[in-house]
Amino acid sequence: MNAKFRALIQIVRPVNLLIILLTQVLFMAKGAGWMDVGLEKFLHSLYTLNPDLLRWTDAGFLILATLSAAAAGNVVNDIEGQAADAVNKPERCVVGTVIRPRTAWIVYGILLALSIGASWMVDMAFFLFTVAVNLLLFFYSSDLKGMPPAGNILVALLTGAVVFVSRKGLEDASVLPFSEFTMMAFLLNLSREWVKDVDDREGDERAGLRTMAVVYGSARTLKLAALTLCLAFGVALALAVFHPGGWMFRLHVALASLGILHQAVTLLRSQTAGPSSQTIKRLMIFGLLAVIWV
Repeated sequence: MNAKFRALIQIVRPVNLLIILLTQVLFMAKGAGWMDVGLEKFLHSLYTLNPDLLRWTDAGFLILATLSAAAAGNVVNDIEGQAADAVNKPERCVVGTVIRPRTAWIVYGILLALSIGASWMVDMAFFLFTVAVNLLLFFYSSDLKGMPPAGNILVALLTGAVVFVSRKGLEDASVLPFSEFTMMAFLLNLSREWVKDVDDREGDERAGLRTMAVVYGSARTLKLAALTLCLAFGVALALAVFHPGGWMFRLHVALASLGILHQAVTLLRSQTAGPSSQTIKRLMIFGLLAVIWV
């Protein structure tokens, strides 16, 4: 595979896009009744497909708009973050080395147009939301990234929105606890943002970015990340106790909450971020998978 082509794939973060895709497909499929618990019910739901419960056209364009916006955000983040990435992630710093910034800007423009165009096909509210998301992602990369805590909160909100907007692909969104899962995703990703600030402190400081870790220090930022995880633990525990799901759902969410609490304690005892960023990401994915048992 050509090095430039590999670099173009790399800057859109294909693994992250795959996680977004699977998350939205999972929530829409579950909301449409295609994943009923139990082998017989599951096979029956796949056979019948209940097409009336899913807005097929809206769902397709919604997923396309979301993936394109996320990819565009990743590209512009790499373009604007070249100085910091050269120190923090030299192996991933391909803009300005493998591919020219002009080429990256062209890719960004294509993805931006695709995102906005696809959102227009859903409805006006989602179109305006997508335009706002793309603007915020652009300003995050150029300005907000170095303005704590606004940049961290923005990214976490947009991550939670990936779950919440999935409800627009369904005829009846009340069948799933979208708000609770959105809040859990927001808090977990916010904690992960604090941890990533600690990971990237050296490069961000050299680039002149005033992130949480640069302004308040690594130790305080890790404690803030731990506190945010405690809030996520509370949301997950409340979901396990009060949501009228079956025992498999309660068990799954309870296990996720214990994993979140363990990670919070680990961060409180730690002076370095270590592998915490990836651990929190896995906990978020595991927690969202609990929707299977609703």
